[in-house]
Amino acid sequence: MDRPSRSPSPTDKPRGAFAAEVRDFFKTAGWGELPSPASSDLGRLFKAPSEGAWASAASFGNSPSIRYSTVHGVKGMEFPGVVLVLPDRLRVDRVTERTVLDDWEGDHDTEARRVLYVAGSRAQALLVCAVHRKHISRVAALLNAAGVPYVQS
Repeated sequence: MDRPSRSPSPTDKPRGAFAAEVRDFFKTAGWGELPSPASSDLGRLFKAPSEGAWASAASFGNSPSIRYSTVHGVKGMEFPGVVLVLPDRLRVDRVTERTVLDDWEGDHDTEARRVLYVAGSRAQALLVCAVHRKHISRVAALLNAAGVPYVQS
């Protein structure tokens, strides 16, 4: 994905203006071969926060509040957008000596792979995979093999 020239900043803006800036940010992002999201979808996904949430965020040095949890904490729930993070160091199972990516590549039915599925399947409309650069080629190969459309940036 081609990146827009700057990221949205909530500093010194009313909540509605910040939400509009976020929507504009995604409208102008390069989506590669994927169609860009419709304005109505962006409006639904990136609504202005409530007055209470915006006031709360202002008390933390003007950084917007972001809901987050562990995978186990959101089991059974859904969200319009989810960011799934695969860090540099992946946990190695003591018994199998494999990581979740090893399990995914080998089509192993393991708890680690089920947890990854639960995490990704919480997204209703947008799933962002924040993958450490050392794992990008492996994840891209897995997505390509499964025919999953994605944009890599």
